[in-house]
Amino acid sequence: YMPHTIKRLAAAAAAVTTAATAAALITAGTAGAATGNRIFTKDTAGYAATGGQFRYIQGTVYGRAVAQYNSVMGSGFGHGVTLTSGKYTISLGVSIYPGDNGANPWDAAFSVDYTAGSHVGGCLAGNNGGTGGVTCNASVTGQPGAFAPGYITLDIYYNKNSGLVTFEAYQGSNDMHGSFTAGTGLSFSKASIGTSLADPATTAANAPSADQLLGSFGNVALTTYSGSRSSLSSWWTHSKEVATSGGTESGDTIAYPSNLRGGGTGFSTYLDAASS
Repeated sequence: YMPHTIKRLAAAAAAVTTAATAAALITAGTAGAATGNRIFTKDTAGYAATGGQFRYIQGTVYGRAVAQYNSVMGSGFGHGVTLTSGKYTISLGVSIYPGDNGANPWDAAFSVDYTAGSHVGGCLAGNNGGTGGVTCNASVTGQPGAFAPGYITLDIYYNKNSGLVTFEAYQGSNDMHGSFTAGTGLSFSKASIGTSLADPATTAANAPSADQLLGSFGNVALTTYSGSRSSLSSWWTHSKEVATSGGTESGDTIAYPSNLRGGGTGFSTYLDAASS
């Protein structure tokens, strides 16, 4: 799972991607909102939107202090947003690692991968420049793209007319931003947001005694190629992504998302408690 994530750039947690194509979809909710079947993954908890062409995804996540997770996090975890087409999977996220108790423990990373699996390029916090055709810049000196615990906003935009993908991770005046020329004629038919575990087996083996909050997401917004802008809950289909052992429905739950709140603009992700 996650053959095209930011783990290819940073050796630990990364931005969220989706594990598999959604199964048969069921219609639910009100005002035309459609809810899909749960998607079972090996390491990701969050939401995926399908059934449209998405040019923009945005979300704000509250990154908590690392000390709260050292006993359960394995190699680390991250929160992120992703746009997926038949050719590229493009991810932007922030990750945290065990023992990183510095002032700015949340490191941003941007990754472009072929959806079939191989890596194209990207950039990491603290670095201007980029690899594989990605340009990466920052508006502050020091360690740009490394954020303090608190609210961090992430967004990815695909200009379908020029073929340029732009991205930004920011917290106040600290940001990391850049671009990648993906080319025209692409259909980003999946938009994802949530939390990924770098080492789900270790996390599961050290599961907390009670469900533990991983991330709180808000201000989630999607825009389609036609300019339709809404939350996760709209005419397109939204599906929960649940991390289980083996990435199957029969596996033990490792991490999961809450129900949507705020009209589909927010949710939280949790580590599942150890089985008694």
